[in-house]
Amino acid sequence: VSYVSDVGGLPCVISITDALSITYTHAAEESNNFLFGLYRWHQLGSVKRAEAFFLPEYAGIHVVSDFDSEYLKREYKGVEVFSISHIVPEEVINSFINSAHLIKKIEGKKNILYSGRCSSDTLLNTLIDFVDKVYKPLSELRLDMQLTILSGESSKEVLKNLSNDGSIVIKEWVENYELELLNSDIIVFPDKSKCGVKTRLLYALASGKPIVATPEAIYGLPVHDGEHLIVRELGSKFVEAIQTLLDNEELSVFLGQNALELIQGPLSSDAHNHKWKGIFEKYVS
Repeated sequence: VSYVSDVGGLPCVISITDALSITYTHAAEESNNFLFGLYRWHQLGSVKRAEAFFLPEYAGIHVVSDFDSEYLKREYKGVEVFSISHIVPEEVINSFINSAHLIKKIEGKKNILYSGRCSSDTLLNTLIDFVDKVYKPLSELRLDMQLTILSGESSKEVLKNLSNDGSIVIKEWVENYELELLNSDIIVFPDKSKCGVKTRLLYALASGKPIVATPEAIYGLPVHDGEHLIVRELGSKFVEAIQTLLDNEELSVFLGQNALELIQGPLSSDAHNHKWKGIFEKYVS
């Protein structure tokens, strides 16, 4: 990336995806280690100085959510910031369609899917909190269910920190991620951090499966509670939301269909490309 406001006389637009100083703020606040936390605060100061120096040099700055856009405009007066969300690629949507005939339901069990890396203390703690505050209370209701955890490359850490009663299945790597989503009954996103737009959540919306997520997990996406998914704070309300979806197939189908319409409409490739076309016309013409 060229750190200048124009290239060959043309205005330069930079895509930074997220306001980086927000990401470092979360990392500093959520660190479990005092010394590492101090180091993160030091890094945050350096990032904010870099943002203040470089960002005003650009004709336009792209981020993926209105929250980041409003933050940058508030922090750095005079910067030109616009937001355009991520999308689900057409090939992924086609993969969902092509994998539908491979769906294999667990006989007699409801499959709750947790998708998220556990490669840091913060991420691992998020999973542990979900199990303690949501999955264990559900288990005490003697519901016949399974928790499937797609942990990326962190299965050993997960196994060390979770007591497993046999109903928890941990998968480090899967050949067909879209099929794993389709094999679920409910997909959960108990994220604690607002950093960035969660691509995992976009994929879940494209699967048409019912979703329960925390307010932090939907950060940066044009989704609404009760329309595309259910949004609840982690704890008893999250438990109740999962119970509701397990008991109400009509609601699950309703949410899944609305989520698909969102992916195929406002968050489609055509809509995405149309927005970017308008941006280029604005800054280049």
